[in-house]
This record gives sequence, structure tokens and C-alpha cells, in this order.
Amino acid sequence: MMAYILGDDMDMFKITRGQNNNRNNMISPIRENSVANENPFSVTVTKIDNGGSKGRVDIENGFGDNTVEYTYTSDLETSTFYKTLKPLLLSMSFFGLYQCSLKKDGLGNAKRYFCTLYSMFVVLLGWANFARYVASFWLDKDTNEEYHVAAIVSTVWLFQCAANGTVCFYLCMSAKYSVFFQHFQRYCQSPTSFSLGLNVDTRWLRKIVLVFVMICLGFVTSNVACLLFLIYGPLESSRNETAIFLTPFDLSSHIAVQLTVIAGYVVASASWVFPIAITCVVSMQLGRQFTKLTENLSRQVKNGTQGLNNMEDFRTEHQHLSNSVRLADSIFAFLILLAVASNLPLACFLLFQLVVANHQFSILMSIMVGFWLLINFLNIGMISWSSAVMHEKAHNAEHSLHDIPLRSRIENHKMLQITLFISRLNGAPIAFTIWKLVPLTKPFILR
Repeated sequence: MMAYILGDDMDMFKITRGQNNNRNNMISPIRENSVANENPFSVTVTKIDNGGSKGRVDIENGFGDNTVEYTYTSDLETSTFYKTLKPLLLSMSFFGLYQCSLKKDGLGNAKRYFCTLYSMFVVLLGWANFARYVASFWLDKDTNEEYHVAAIVSTVWLFQCAANGTVCFYLCMSAKYSVFFQHFQRYCQSPTSFSLGLNVDTRWLRKIVLVFVMICLGFVTSNVACLLFLIYGPLESSRNETAIFLTPFDLSSHIAVQLTVIAGYVVASASWVFPIAITCVVSMQLGRQFTKLTENLSRQVKNGTQGLNNMEDFRTEHQHLSNSVRLADSIFAFLILLAVASNLPLACFLLFQLVVANHQFSILMSIMVGFWLLINFLNIGMISWSSAVMHEKAHNAEHSLHDIPLRSRIENHKMLQITLFISRLNGAPIAFTIWKLVPLTKPFILR
């Protein structure tokens, strides 16, 4: 059986039954003299309306006999990774932190413009809330000096939230999300990826996404509910302590002004946690892909030199996953910088309030400060842990390569692939970075 795959650039690609052509033959125009190996699979491909292609991949290899769906198209709606992340992306869209991929014709244009305007409004609301609070240092002369530390905490937090919203808006306008998802679908979910057992585990990913969505929505709801209770609740002491959150306005201000300030805190709460959530989910999924590649490589190595026939496929798949990390880092690098640069001083100020200046606050306010401190540590911990674990998993394949027996004769081209693979694993860290400067790795975090 022979099938032809039409990509978004209308190039024609060839898959032949009983052959696992090398990566170049599958993602570039047809070449002659393709080389077969002992990892067969078959593909049935049909063209679909949006210029892409889809089909079924019947895998018959050492990783189990199964059949998976293969789809490649320029439309993000058909990307497996993107579709599984939909609950998280839709939640971000609700708070103006993500703009969904929409068609560029008909009603799609109106929806796209509305989403863009809504995201711009969210960004402006975030910066207006920050500007309001900064201006209160000069406009509100009645603020007690004992609340200055709390005012600094709120200022830093509102700045981080407004900056997060701005970066999210820029990322959607620059189409960096689209580039990442399209690259992952085309190069990391190809027939070769499926033949090596690297298809996305949608059931596992869906569970992780739902957990993060519930945690984020739970934080936004509880944070806003606590603020409303402290500001408008029956306890006069709490109302006096939380007056700084409305400054330079107060409870006598017009209801529209108060609602605008509360809406700003809703958006700020979402902007604080959702960028961290999507960063962690993407890094965990990429780490899981690296783990599956390493496990399957180890099984092949145990077969001796006979299992090295598809070493080039393993190396190129690893390289494509590494490129996915690089593209994802172009999305999250500045968000990670904001998280680290803002959350660390926030943690210090919150800890000072909780330990040293706790006599200034009531029990309810102390509980609120402790809650913020806990979420702050979780923010830093989750993004550091997920990024460091992904880096470790991306380089774990080196141990499997060192287990390759060299007593038997290995062909030169296989030895070249092994050498290139080890060289890449021993090279630059495959990791997320703090604004392209410092990779988030285990040695850096534990240093």
C-alpha cells in the first residue's frame, strides 16, 4: 500500500506499507531510494477540507500492536495537544488571557475582533488597577504607616498580574502558540512518532488539565470571595484593615467605581495563576514524551545491535521534541521571569507580615496573608519543579545509549547516529529558561 500526505504547503509525502522511512522522507517532498527497516507500520491517508490530511496508523512493533489516528493540518482545532488543552485555554479566554484560534472568514472575523478587544480591555483594566494603587501613595494621606508593607505587597502583586496579562496578549497576537502547537502536531505526532510509541496520552493529559483548571478557578473564586468578605463583611476591624485595597476610593464611592476595582482584582487573580498553570502543563507533557522515548529506546537497546536499526528515528524524534521545548520556551520565558522576579520578593514581604508584623492584623487578615504566602510558594515551586523534571527527562536517554553493547560490530552509520545523539544529550540544556538567560534545571534550583 502506498499513501500520499498533503501538508499545508501542498507538498506531497509518501508512506509505504512495511517501511518506516526515515524522518526526512516523511516531512519533506518525495525522495527516491527510501530505506526500510525492521519497524513496520502502515498508513491510510485521506485528504480533508482544510488543506491538511488525516488517517489511521497501524503500528506493528515492539511497543504493542495498536491503531491510532494520525492528523496533520494547519488548523489548530485538529491538533491533539491543542484539543486536549481546550478546558484550560477556554478558561484563560474567559479572563482575556488567551484568544482562541478562529477562522479568518465570515463570522469568525467578528468573533476574533471581539476577543482581541476583550483582551485589550483586560490588559488596560490590569494596568489601571495598578496605576490606581500606585497613585494612592500620594492621593491617600490617611493610610497608617503600619500598613506600608501591605501596600508594597499589593503594588508588586498588581504589577506582576498586569504584566502577565500584557505578555499573554502579546503571545496571542504574535501567533507563538500556533507555531508551537503546529510544530508539535506535525513533527512530534507523525507516523514515525506513533511507530515509536510517542502518541499523546490524551486520557492522562485531560486529567492533568482538569486538575489545574479546578485549582486555578478555585483560587480565583476563594481569593475574590475573601476580599469581598473582608471589605464588605460585618466585621468593622476587617473593613478597616482592607480599606487599602480600595484606596484611594472607599465604601462611600460610587458603586460603579467599586465594581470596577473588584473586577480588576478578579482579572489580577486569574492573571497570577493561569500563566503558571499552562507553563506547568506543557512542561509536564513534554517531559512525559521524553520519558516514553527513553523507555522505548531502552527496550530497543536490550535487543542488542539488532535493535539499533531505527536509531536515527529515535534521534530525530528527540531532536523534534527538543525543538518543541525551544518553541515553548519562546512562549513562557518572560512569564517565568515575571514569576521568579516578583514572587520571591512577595514571599519575603508576606513572610515578614505573617511572622514579624502579625500584631497589626486580625485573625482573618492573618489567615488571608498565610493563604497568599502558600499560593506564592506553590507558584514558584510548581514552575521550578515541572521545568527541572522536564530537563532531567530530556537528558535521561543518555543512560540508555551508554548501555549499548559494543562487542558486536556496529555499522558506521549507526555509530554516527549514536555519537550525534550522545553529543546532543551532553550539549546545551534542553529546558525552559528565565528570559533566555538561565535554564531552570535541578543544579540551578538546588544551588
